[in-house]
Amino acid sequence: MLEPGQSPQLKLEETNVKVRWTHVVPLVFVSAFLYVSTMPTSITLEDAGLFQMVCNLGGMSHPPGYPLFTLLCNQMMVAPSVIVGNLISVVFALAAVVLFYEIAVLVTTHELTALVAAFAYALSSAFWSQAIIIEVYSLAACMFMLCWWLLLKFCQTGDSRYWYGLCFAAGLAISNHWPLFVLSCLGFVSLLIIMRLRLWELMHSVSFWLASICLFILGLSPYVSLFTDPSPEIALVGAIPYEEFFNYVSRAYYSDVQEGAVPGDKLLFYRWLMNESSLQLGLIAIPLILLGIYRSVRKLHYCHTASLMLVLFSTTFLLMSLMDSKFEIRGQAVFRAYTVVAYAPVALWFAMGLVWLLDQVPEKYAGYRAPLTVAMVLSIAFYNYPKADRSKLGFVEEYANLVLNSLPADAILFLRGDNQIGPFGFLNKVMEVRPDITLYNWHSLIFKNRLTAARLSKEEMEKAVSRFINSSGRPVFSIDGRQDIVSNYGLYYSYSGVGSPPFVFVPEIERFVDYVIELYTNDLIIDLHEKQFAYDLLHTVTRQYVDYGLNFGTAGYEPDQLERVKMLQSTFPGKLATLETIFLSGKNVDKTLILSIAGAALEQLTDQLPAQGISEIYQYYGMIHLLDVKDIESAILMFEMSVNAMPVARNQSVCHLGSTYREAGNVAKYQALEREFSFKDC
Repeated sequence: MLEPGQSPQLKLEETNVKVRWTHVVPLVFVSAFLYVSTMPTSITLEDAGLFQMVCNLGGMSHPPGYPLFTLLCNQMMVAPSVIVGNLISVVFALAAVVLFYEIAVLVTTHELTALVAAFAYALSSAFWSQAIIIEVYSLAACMFMLCWWLLLKFCQTGDSRYWYGLCFAAGLAISNHWPLFVLSCLGFVSLLIIMRLRLWELMHSVSFWLASICLFILGLSPYVSLFTDPSPEIALVGAIPYEEFFNYVSRAYYSDVQEGAVPGDKLLFYRWLMNESSLQLGLIAIPLILLGIYRSVRKLHYCHTASLMLVLFSTTFLLMSLMDSKFEIRGQAVFRAYTVVAYAPVALWFAMGLVWLLDQVPEKYAGYRAPLTVAMVLSIAFYNYPKADRSKLGFVEEYANLVLNSLPADAILFLRGDNQIGPFGFLNKVMEVRPDITLYNWHSLIFKNRLTAARLSKEEMEKAVSRFINSSGRPVFSIDGRQDIVSNYGLYYSYSGVGSPPFVFVPEIERFVDYVIELYTNDLIIDLHEKQFAYDLLHTVTRQYVDYGLNFGTAGYEPDQLERVKMLQSTFPGKLATLETIFLSGKNVDKTLILSIAGAALEQLTDQLPAQGISEIYQYYGMIHLLDVKDIESAILMFEMSVNAMPVARNQSVCHLGSTYREAGNVAKYQALEREFSFKDC
């Protein structure tokens, strides 16, 4: 009913606002409940530990720095806790979902469609996975949605204030994750085209240019924080000199990282992306998505249809075309996070298809529409919940805690790589677990106590670390068995203690290994990074047990250790580590035995295994064929398959294949191999 003096238009707007609130409240409540219930309560892998350290202790993240996220999380980190850090991502994710709801209203002019789309996006696999861990991607999605909404409001009203807001928000978005935002902005092209006349009109004003440029630059101001601390506690290479700023922000620091991808990897990734994109909302959603695409072409303005298509393809297939990643589990895990924005259009198409289909239900069955809508949204939740639920598995933190608490007092521990630095750094420096232990990085990265300048050659760094170990009066350990180790503890190595036994079996570590074997063999690990981590742990521990057996015989094992060796060798990484240790030892082992191990490993090959592991199994199989009575043809076949699995010069099968070609008298193939790899590492 209209109030006195109230216009019908104003009354309609108030009604729409009330409808929006009745949609937004359950959207936020349900999404928050699901995110919190599936959120990890212990430290995870990838960059979680690094961001926890930066947000708690200050400093800067790895290139491009993510200064906006760092500044915000510094203020939001009210307690040094994994849960608090993860909740920061939850907050940004909820803001992104609400903004996407508003975007869907503007695009479709239909509140129910917008609500279903927002729920579908909130529950999509890629977005959900990033909403529950401390990362920059929830904020990246939030900032993109804000820019999208501002641009749509500008298109709707022509009001320059929305354009100015867009300029400022775009600068902020670039201050968070510029590669993802720049690619996603391809989705804005069609919207800008239809506003070209209004923009041309505004461009005649000098104040318009000044305001736009100044606001955009103001949005970039978080980058100034990269220079404010001359000695950051946590930073990849320490303080960034002004002349190095562009290299850091442009990620040129990673230019020497060689993935060794081949065209076949691209094709496998494209196929994987097709599967990922279609299954974001579950199998049952696929026909509705296809129907929604058709409806968007028929119903929406062409600029919106084009915009949705560009948003999807820019951060999936286009981004993959620009990357040089091997198609293996780590590459899939890393790339999945980049698609956090891409599947918003998929959610909108799903909603359009569902709502149109329900509208076709005869009026006498209209009462079933609401339950069916809820059921379809719940189907997405039920489909993705098992893949998203990381609340119960905390073996990464358990591993780091175990290692830290098993070290002697005042020990030094050397680390290398994200999977070591993150968990150990968070526990030791943020949670103050074993504060008597000092952490160092092999390559003088991340931590403030660098032994050398961060960008020296690898050889110079190794020499500096060696001098430090030899001169240190404290017990020194390393997660990686580099240089001249004294004792092998399975999960780490010791450089101290003259006369110490070469192999030390710690009961707590052995029980933990049994737990990891159970997780790995029963496929209970959800996260792809953690699957790779478990693979590496089993590989490392198997080497300890097999090396011990080669030196002291199987009679030296305790009964439970012998059973553990069998369990380890039932896994692919266990078989690989067994063959690797045998060949490195140079000891004679029954050919039939190792041939059976290699053959069993080949039966376990999947595209989820690391390319290096696959290539090494083929390599060892080829080497076995050259033992005793040589089988040249079989050896060549295995070496060729190894090179195909990892076609890079550092693959030792290149050298083996070259020498085997020569032995077989196959000059043409030898010369072709030499032209491709030059045998520079042989």
